[in-house]
Amino acid sequence: MKLFRTLALSLFMLTIPAASSWAVSVVSDPLNVNTAFCGARLDTGTRVNSPVAVAGTVKTCKIDISTVAVGTHTIDATAVPAVGTPYTESAPSAPLTFTRPAPPVTPTGLTLITVAGKPTVQTGTVAANVTICSWKLDGEALPEVAPVSGRCSVDVSPLTAGSYILTVAAAGMDTVWGRLESPASANFTYVVPTILNAPSGLKLAP
Repeated sequence: MKLFRTLALSLFMLTIPAASSWAVSVVSDPLNVNTAFCGARLDTGTRVNSPVAVAGTVKTCKIDISTVAVGTHTIDATAVPAVGTPYTESAPSAPLTFTRPAPPVTPTGLTLITVAGKPTVQTGTVAANVTICSWKLDGEALPEVAPVSGRCSVDVSPLTAGSYILTVAAAGMDTVWGRLESPASANFTYVVPTILNAPSGLKLAP
């Protein structure tokens, strides 16, 4: 008995308070109540069954696609009954095509400049969609800042004498995919020289 209608799929984002903080799923319209699984096929891969999502008496497909690679993909789904019931699997839904955007390009061109009399490490121009500069000092994260005049920069004047390694990643927020972050830049070495002690004991001498 084939009672399952063709599925309509849509893409949506779900914010989850967890370490990753963001998940993206493909969901369907409400399913026939006799549906137990959704058989999802991504691109040309194997169809994989997963249990339906249940909210009260409503069943839907909810397929996690958070880990798909950057690029354009196509997904479809079938409605699958429980084993031993007098129903058969539906035809595949109309395919949904979606694109996972690439993260911003890794910042380059790190250089030391002076801003308002203070030593500052600055990148070359970053992409227009970059809204967050994520700096690290010797591997430890610094407070995130927004680009200034299209560049990421960090004030290094508070650092004491020594040698330091700075890196920076560029990030932006996508309404569906959440935070998109570049790989970290190449290491930039910044050295604060040790200042010699001032002479003391000045006196007149013949």
